[in-house]
Amino acid sequence: MFSDVFKESALILFRIPGKLAKHAKKTPDKIFKFLTLYEGMIEDTLEIEKIFSSKFTSPVRSHLRSSMGRVTEAVKSMEADFEAHVYKDSSKGVVAGGGIQPLTKYEMNYMVNLSNHASAFDKILTDYPISLQLSLPKSCFEGETMSSPVELHFSWLILILLGKLDSKSELYKDA
Repeated sequence: MFSDVFKESALILFRIPGKLAKHAKKTPDKIFKFLTLYEGMIEDTLEIEKIFSSKFTSPVRSHLRSSMGRVTEAVKSMEADFEAHVYKDSSKGVVAGGGIQPLTKYEMNYMVNLSNHASAFDKILTDYPISLQLSLPKSCFEGETMSSPVELHFSWLILILLGKLDSKSELYKDA
């Protein structure tokens, strides 16, 4: 049977994402690579579980789920690091001519790239540990309901950025 022959190879293959997630340096910019990896794993999970459905090949399914869990945790960790980076930003530089703050460019580019992985990121954020609704002002929810964890999370990131920009605006002499 096919699954029996390829069991060992599949075990090795499905250990790789978990090891990457465990040992890779987790910087916020690497989140996109891990989201791509997660998307690939999610896309093929049902097919893989079908191929390796026997009791003898249950370790393959177990390694796949374990690796997906580690990739999920790595993404959450990188996202928490990004939030902390934005929240703790203490740059005091004034942009010449009142231009766009580097933090704004960085966060907006980050969010645009995250939106390219919105479906996968949404699945990962379903049990994100921070209760964001409690932290967001009620005006964020007036007239509209946020239908996904990604929408809620983006609102949270924008709120953090707005607070940072408000404090940076005090550095300018001319209103």
